[in-house]
Amino acid sequence: MSAADLVGWYNGHPDHADHDFDRSAERAVILGNGNVALDVARILTRDVKELARTDIAGHALSALAGSSIREVVVVGRRNPAHAAYTTPELLGLAGLTSEVELTLDCPAMEVHPTQNDIDHPAYSPATLKAQVADELALRPASGAPRRIVLRYLASPVEILGDDRVRGIRLRRNEMVAGGNSRSGIRPTEITDVLECGLVVRSVGYRGRPVPGLPFDIDRGIIPNHNGQVVDPSTGETRTGVYMTGWIKRGPSCVIGTNRQFSIETVERILDDHTYGRLTPPSGDRRSLVDLVQERRRNRSTTKALICCQCI
Repeated sequence: MSAADLVGWYNGHPDHADHDFDRSAERAVILGNGNVALDVARILTRDVKELARTDIAGHALSALAGSSIREVVVVGRRNPAHAAYTTPELLGLAGLTSEVELTLDCPAMEVHPTQNDIDHPAYSPATLKAQVADELALRPASGAPRRIVLRYLASPVEILGDDRVRGIRLRRNEMVAGGNSRSGIRPTEITDVLECGLVVRSVGYRGRPVPGLPFDIDRGIIPNHNGQVVDPSTGETRTGVYMTGWIKRGPSCVIGTNRQFSIETVERILDDHTYGRLTPPSGDRRSLVDLVQERRRNRSTTKALICCQCI
């Protein structure tokens, strides 16, 4: 399944609330090592008592309480220096020592990035990621009941199983020097099989067109100016239609970045409201609550949407 489906499921998204996945095996594999991949690994391995303190969807909490998953392997094609996740996300995962043991699976000589990848060794994000990986690799086992394995330099070859996922075959990669001061990867002949009951692909998101709105096919976003839809043929903004998040700027960065861009969009909305560019609302707050309750898929979704009236 895709990480988008799984994230939507445990966050109570109405389009994903009815989804389900196999939780009967002790090992799950995530393909990709960005922030979303680490977040999925964290949710699949955390103690449900800790998850109950969060705003996770109720149906997801109940399902995870009966999960048999005890190990999640996060697979990345390159070495730690080239991982797609951010360092704070990795450090947050490493902080779950009492619940989850975090280990690295990477050939020792490949932990460090090649020199031509780093223009400023003391400040490069690649250098910092490699240093954190070094420290985590030397950390003693915690004895936690669940484990997350960050497996580097591996690519999927084949998913095994007929009626359900039984395992995945991975091929070992090696780092090689490339042109333009960049390193690449080269597949080797070494393969091995991991038994697992769930494979999650987490290799990026892409925006989808919305009927009636322009769409930038190359970037996967809706053309906009500060969050307000722009007609690319005329350059004119469309009053009353706004967006934020990845559909506004593309699938990259983290919640903090999205927050800043959402503030920009809200300021645009308030500006249009102040100068009378928006049509009057069709109802009051009570009407909004009634509409949400009428269309709700489950109680957790309703609770989250009703809170939006306070924004």
